[in-house]
Amino acid sequence: MRTNAVKVGREDLTATVDGVVPVRASLLDSGADLSVASGGLVSALLAAGAAPEIIVMGPTTLRPYGTDSRPITVTKQVRLGRLEFNTGCGPLMLRGLRVWIDEAEAAVELTLGLPVMQKLGYSEQTLLENARRQQAV
Repeated sequence: MRTNAVKVGREDLTATVDGVVPVRASLLDSGADLSVASGGLVSALLAAGAAPEIIVMGPTTLRPYGTDSRPITVTKQVRLGRLEFNTGCGPLMLRGLRVWIDEAEAAVELTLGLPVMQKLGYSEQTLLENARRQQAV
């Protein structure tokens, strides 16, 4: 028997980088050790007249999770002047965030890894405690 299930999607997490480029594909990834911006995001910042600081580094290999994922070699980081999230409690701003650049990705994307999430207060223990309070097992 098939029922009409309600499709529950992820809330759209939006942010604005340096006050000029909206990022809709923002992702908080507790499984990522590093934060990564796409080459498309950096290009969009430059096209909008922003002047992000780009730092050339030694090559680093990132290994995304997934069966079709291939290692990505990155050689640059970008320092984002400010990253502003609109929340129900008002704006949340991160300043001077340094992230790796995936130059092969043309879309405007940003992935924030676990270290940034922890600075924002993310805790697996707190998440599980809140889940336990929501629903007794």
